[in-house]
Amino acid sequence: TYSLVSMSDATCSGIVSGSATVNIIVAPTVTLAAFSAICTNAGMQTLTGGSPAGGVYSGLGVSNGVFDPAVGTSTITYTVTFGSGCTKSASRILTVGTAPVVTLNTFASVCSTAPAFTLTGGMPGGGTYSGTGVTGSATFTPSVAGVGVKIITYTVNSGGCSGSDTASITVNNCGGCPNPPTSNAGVDKNTCGSGGVAITGSIGGAATNSTWSSAGSGAFTPNTTALNVTYTPSAADLTAGSVKIYLTTNDPDGAGACVAAKDSMIINFLPAPTAGAITGNSNFCRNTSGNIYSIPAQAGVTFNWTAPTGATITGQGSNSISIAFSNTAATGNVCVTPTNSCGSGAQVCKAITVRTTVPGTPGAITGSTIGCPGESKVYSVALIAAANQYLWTPPAGATINGSSTAFLTTSNSVTVAFGAGFTGDTLKVRTVNCIGQSNTARVLRINKTAPGTPGTITGQAVGLCNINGVTYSIAAVTNATSYTWRTTVAGSTINGSTSPVTTSNLSVSANYGVVSTGNIYVKSNNGCGSSAERTLALVGRPAVPTSITGPAVVCKSQIGVAYSTTSVPFATSYGWTVPSGASITSGATTTNILVNFGPTAATGTVKARATNACGSSSYFNLNVTMNTCPKINSDGSIDQLFMEAYPNPVHDLLHVTLLSPATNSFNLMITDVMGRTIQQEVVEASVGENKLTVNAHGLAAGTYVLSLSSTSGIVQQRFVVE
Repeated sequence: TYSLVSMSDATCSGIVSGSATVNIIVAPTVTLAAFSAICTNAGMQTLTGGSPAGGVYSGLGVSNGVFDPAVGTSTITYTVTFGSGCTKSASRILTVGTAPVVTLNTFASVCSTAPAFTLTGGMPGGGTYSGTGVTGSATFTPSVAGVGVKIITYTVNSGGCSGSDTASITVNNCGGCPNPPTSNAGVDKNTCGSGGVAITGSIGGAATNSTWSSAGSGAFTPNTTALNVTYTPSAADLTAGSVKIYLTTNDPDGAGACVAAKDSMIINFLPAPTAGAITGNSNFCRNTSGNIYSIPAQAGVTFNWTAPTGATITGQGSNSISIAFSNTAATGNVCVTPTNSCGSGAQVCKAITVRTTVPGTPGAITGSTIGCPGESKVYSVALIAAANQYLWTPPAGATINGSSTAFLTTSNSVTVAFGAGFTGDTLKVRTVNCIGQSNTARVLRINKTAPGTPGTITGQAVGLCNINGVTYSIAAVTNATSYTWRTTVAGSTINGSTSPVTTSNLSVSANYGVVSTGNIYVKSNNGCGSSAERTLALVGRPAVPTSITGPAVVCKSQIGVAYSTTSVPFATSYGWTVPSGASITSGATTTNILVNFGPTAATGTVKARATNACGSSSYFNLNVTMNTCPKINSDGSIDQLFMEAYPNPVHDLLHVTLLSPATNSFNLMITDVMGRTIQQEVVEASVGENKLTVNAHGLAAGTYVLSLSSTSGIVQQRFVVE
């Protein structure tokens, strides 16, 4: 642009000139080649055909130049930026056909001798079958397919797109085996030592050869294919004590109906026997009989016992003997020598001594410290080696093994029965041998004590309106023998009966009618009395809803705004309230409502509560802020730049509504919370409302900022990717 300026006055006149350079960018034509039609199951498509290079593809289902056919037919735009504010673009429709969804049911097994048949089970109809043994469009011939598992494919073509599914069909050889092979590995064997064991096997039927194998790690001599072999065990076989040997024939007809035969036998490796420790008293009394000494029994082993002078053995040869000691029996040893077919093992002995002193005081008495009338409980002490008997004295009001006086027994364990007169007393026990009683008695105090209060009652406490079979439970209470349940809810029953109900079970079942409020109680009982009651408060109305889903910020005059609440168990309807100036247009008694906000709508609360025949819960509240938002005028213009993105949080596609006061190019940018640019592209917007789609599928979970900027201004919104 050039300009001349002239000027003059009384003293000065002249001409001033100057120049400026203007750069004009002549943008070349942007073109986009036509797209070939594809199908919804074609997979992700990399977009091409835009010219000149360096441009950006955009449109529904497009992200970073890649198109997802799952969104269906879409308009694709190719935009090239030539300089600041200078862009051109071209668009084409990418047609996406719908691929048919195809399924094929599993086929039943057939014999190889079965006749050819028509394949069925493919959906939708009109498709074709293919695979080994298939001729035409649907005929399967088992003899042609052959024995084994065959894969059948069913394909359907529709509108230029195709889909398929597969299923298997098993063809069995049903001809039978006329002369099946047989195998005999021989009988099980026992052997002593670690030397080789001779084995003789035999085969028959159509079998022509065989192979020996072992579950162990020993060796076969001369080889594994001879029928008469020697098996030499490994160290691991000997440690295991036995090994299983197999004789397996060949398969006479390969893939035919015959199969190889297999038989097994077991070799047991018997070591020289060993005797375990001898159990029995280390001290004995003269002139006594029935003194038992024993060791663990072993199969195939006999036992030779010896005893000191003056002792007589009964039961020689077995693992347990009875010894009678005469009045001249002497201190010495009880010994035993084990013998089996492999020889005799080492002798084991136990020293025994003639008793000369009374036994020691018993150890602590084990058993419950609580006893109630009508109960019977077991009490015991540890065995005392120097004792032959135990003298038990029952508590007052109780008996021991039926005796109300001191009771002498060879057992270190007794049963105490508590009678109606038992109020609490001590149980006593002394040890006894041929010399006398222990110097002191062991004592256990047993008290008459009621059980403790049950723990927390678990079970439904809210929404109990006209429902049956509600289960309530408690944990077991120590020393309790029964539990008494009752409820203050009128018309209810427990275990089918009017409360109170006493049961030994830890749970009961309750039936309810119309319930306002009330309680259920339980206490524990035994013969000593009852505990205090545990209480659970009951309510007939349903619980309070736990959430309301919907926008917390809305615009005046915005209509069709959706709110929903979670379903509440045992609720039959729902009640809603909305802020002043708003109205519910549908769903007022359901979990989902639509709300119209009028021009005078004010900031307020959306509330939801659950209701049934017994009443309504308290409200759950969602505070809603009212904004004066941009509007589209009658001429298509708007007052100011505005953007709204949803859903938020988002999983895949973020839908963006952009209200633009002018036709403009916008720089769309996604940044993370650190301000780093994650995604960027240029989009075109016209005056008024524009719909955009942003693919968030590839973004990591987290918080991001979506920005749209142009000469009209900038708008931003945070969104969360889950």
